[in-house]
Amino acid sequence: MSLVSWASICKKGYLKNTPGFGRGHGHDLAPFDDYHNARGLRWPVVEGKETQWRYSEGNDPYVKAGEGYKFYGKPDGKAVIFGAAI
Repeated sequence: MSLVSWASICKKGYLKNTPGFGRGHGHDLAPFDDYHNARGLRWPVVEGKETQWRYSEGNDPYVKAGEGYKFYGKPDGKAVIFGAAI
């Protein structure tokens, strides 16, 4: 068995056992074969559809109509931006 096929088996096993943990919380995963056939999908994948622009109304299924942009991982729905002095 080649290293490439072994890596695919490991990834497939991982995705088979873990997608339920994030489902419904903005961390939805598609089945492994969907990623493999599409050569990648943008995450989260909800009902077989990738999310083109995350946190954006009309593109992310977890952002409700009228919210514009919503960073739903934070209680206030706002992004956290870090600055650094150079």
